[in-house]
Amino acid sequence: MASIISSFHVTTQNVESAFWPASVLKGLMDILTSKLTEKQRNPALKLASVAVTTFGIEWIIRTSGAPPKANQFIVLLVHLSCIETRMTLEDRTLEKILPQHDLIGACYGIIEKAITFIAGQQFDALDDKQREQVFHSLKGSSTAILGFVNLLRKESEKNPKFWDAKKKLLACASIRCLAALLAEEGASLKEEVYKQLPFVLGLVFEAYQDAELNQSVESMALAEVGKSTEPMMPDLLCMLLPALCHLTAADKVR
Repeated sequence: MASIISSFHVTTQNVESAFWPASVLKGLMDILTSKLTEKQRNPALKLASVAVTTFGIEWIIRTSGAPPKANQFIVLLVHLSCIETRMTLEDRTLEKILPQHDLIGACYGIIEKAITFIAGQQFDALDDKQREQVFHSLKGSSTAILGFVNLLRKESEKNPKFWDAKKKLLACASIRCLAALLAEEGASLKEEVYKQLPFVLGLVFEAYQDAELNQSVESMALAEVGKSTEPMMPDLLCMLLPALCHLTAADKVR
């Protein structure tokens, strides 16, 4: 189902006229509000990530027809994504983390959309306790992602041949998600961010240079229509700029 949603040209405008999104949402609500094993939960999180990445978290409110229930599910979805991020990244070796790259990416997608949702007017529809739960969950995931970035830095310093395509893509995804989190609220993590900033900026510029050197005009055109086999590196520098604007308010970073 996740691959079907991502392959169809469905937008937030025409999704409301289709019959199946409501069924997808109901299924996700039924699954993720139940007691689950890891094998049951992880595919549901991946499907939820594709859905909210394609349609936005606001789709849950529009489609459910019951705003209070939708708000509760949004809080739960963000919480589960942040918890899964922490469980996957914290106190684990790279050998155990890397095989979970697809799950990590799914959780990152939900977290990034949650940040966008926070900046919108519909976030105010959540009550004070729900908003506090969302912020608490996001803060925990920020700490976990920073710890993972620190792990990547240490490993790359020990081994000059450390980087491969999978590690770079996961590192870039982590920086992208971290940038979104820091742009919204990074005051409580500034000291940890300062320590990792030189490594992060180095990786961002390296990713930019790789994209410029390695991707032909043809491959970029194919990627736009989903037919390229080469992964498109995200424009991390643009994504990082809002977070840098927040951080450079401090003399230490400047």
